[in-house]
Amino acid sequence: MNVLLGFDPGGEDGFGWCVTEDKTTLPLRVRETGVVSNAQSAIGKAMSYIGQDEQIVGVGIDAPLFWVATGDRKVDKIVRSELRKRRAESPGGTVQAVNSLRGACLIQGILTAMLLREAHPRLLITESHPKAILWLLEIANRNYHPGGVLLLSMPSFLLPPDRQTADHERDAAIATLSAWAMAHQSQDWQDLYPEENLPFSPVALPLGYWVPRITDRQVP
Repeated sequence: MNVLLGFDPGGEDGFGWCVTEDKTTLPLRVRETGVVSNAQSAIGKAMSYIGQDEQIVGVGIDAPLFWVATGDRKVDKIVRSELRKRRAESPGGTVQAVNSLRGACLIQGILTAMLLREAHPRLLITESHPKAILWLLEIANRNYHPGGVLLLSMPSFLLPPDRQTADHERDAAIATLSAWAMAHQSQDWQDLYPEENLPFSPVALPLGYWVPRITDRQVP
C-alpha cells in the first residue's frame, strides 16, 4: 500500500506528524499520528509505521518551503483574499507572512523537507495550510472556528484513529490532503506554486502549494 506523510513543524513537544494510507478517492484512512520535538524525530516516527514494501507518494508540510525577494508571497495573498471573502476572522493569522513566523516553524519545516529530499530525491513535497484548508473546504466557518475542528469532524476527507488527537496531529493529518491532491492531481484542488514570482528554496523540486480550488486568484 502507498502512504502519504504530513508534518506540522513546531518546537519542543509541538511537532506533529501523520501517516495516512493513500488511495485515489477520499476519504483517506489515518494510520497513525503523534507529536515530537524536531524534524528528525518526526520523520523517524513516521517511517516506523511504513512497511518495507510500501511507497511514500507525497508529503505535506505545514510550513513555508520557499521565499520571494519581495517579502510577502503572492500565493499567500491569494489564499488570504479568499479567506476574507469567506469572512474568516483573521486571514493574516491563518496564513501568516513568511517574515513574521517563528523560527521553529521556519527552520524545522525546511529541515523536514531537506531530510526527506535527501532520502527520496523525486518525492512530491507540498506546502500545506491546514487551517486555511478547513475554511476552503467549508468545514470551518464564522460559527465553527478551525481550532475547534476535530479529525472526527472530517469523515468525508479523513478517517482518524480511534482516539482523540492533539491539534498538531490534526494539522499534520490535514497536510496529507495537500499531499494527496499533489500526488493525484485532484481537479478539486489546485497548485498555486507556479503562480509565485521567482520563488527561492533550498529544497530541490518538485515542490507545490496545493489548496482546495480557488476560482478567483486575483491579488487585491
